[in-house]
Amino acid sequence: MRAIFGFSFEAAHYLPGVGVRDPSYMMHGHTYRVRLEIEGPIEPLTGWVVIPEDVEKAIDLVRLGLDHQCLNDIEDLPNPTLEHVARWIFRRLREPIPELVRVTVHATEHRGAICEAADADAEIIQLD
Repeated sequence: MRAIFGFSFEAAHYLPGVGVRDPSYMMHGHTYRVRLEIEGPIEPLTGWVVIPEDVEKAIDLVRLGLDHQCLNDIEDLPNPTLEHVARWIFRRLREPIPELVRVTVHATEHRGAICEAADADAEIIQLD
């Protein structure tokens, strides 16, 4: 069974690796929407896969670090593409939420990225 939680945050960023002809090269902002999928058995007493309050506490810590920030200034996130943002969030939530299996991040209705456990440990390439 999978439980789904979500949150959003407002942040600015620029993408230094895309080149000056791409509009994303310049500073701009998004309302990011994040979806977490947490997998496990349903606990018989509560009827839940995970205690929602525990998930919300972990989410709040991550959201506070992202909301109304310039993502390029965040440690370990120098090239804040959607892919890297999804991986960054997954890495920070997998310890407090060990049942986490997928993080999906959308910057627009039509653009997003998914990070699953197998993707989370891949190296984030640092730009010079």
